[in-house]
This record gives sequence, structure tokens and C-alpha cells, in this order.
Amino acid sequence: MLIGIDPLLTGELLWRLDAMGHGDTLLVSDAHFPLFENVGSRLALPGIRGPQAVRAVTSVFPLDEGICAWVMDAPSAADAVLSELRNAAHLQPENVTSLGREAFYARSRTASLLVRTGETRPFGNILLTKGLVTS
Repeated sequence: MLIGIDPLLTGELLWRLDAMGHGDTLLVSDAHFPLFENVGSRLALPGIRGPQAVRAVTSVFPLDEGICAWVMDAPSAADAVLSELRNAAHLQPENVTSLGREAFYARSRTASLLVRTGETRPFGNILLTKGLVTS
């Protein structure tokens, strides 16, 4: 355990987040999301809801300015999980772009890291772009 570090953040996850550079993309996915062969690396947080994982990750992961997150276009039934993911990352709606399924999958394939959660609600996926540490 470390002081001030969310216990969901394992040593390996912290190491991989730290190794990412400015502009690199992190995919926090639900349990249904397909694993892509060309994603940089993968970690699992089974049993952890997507918003919990996003809240933990963004406690140490600086987000890029402007449009720094993407979600998949989803039916209105998914509004709750998408809103929770956005709120967990402290993002305003204008900082999140919705993409069609194939466009989201294409962008996901370029992610440096995929963190697969135990989120069982469909469309519980968000791509986050790493920003700069300014302080």
C-alpha cells in the first residue's frame, strides 16, 4: 500500500500509466469489449465497475486539454454509465466526443494501454488521452 494512492491502482498499473507519454491513449473498457491484438498492453481489473476504475486512474493520470476523451455512440439506455464515466474523470460534456462503433474500435486499436474492468453494463468504455503534468 502507498499513502494517497487509490488501492485499485496496482503496482503494474501505476508503472504502465507512468510509462505512457503525452498524447498516448488509455482505454478503460467494460467486460464485453473485444481485446485487440495490437493494443499496447492489457490489464484486468475484474469485479471493478468502470467509473471506479476511471476515478482511480484519473487520480494520477493527467488528462489532455480540450477534447481528451471518446466514447462509443450508444442508445439512451447507456446514458447512465456514460455519464458516470465522464463524471468520474471530471470531464465536461464538451470534452468528450462520441464516435460510431467502427470509429471507436479503430481509435481503440491505437491505445497504449487497455484496462478491462468488470463493468457489465453495455457501452461502459472510454478512451482517455494523457496530458502533461504541470505542477
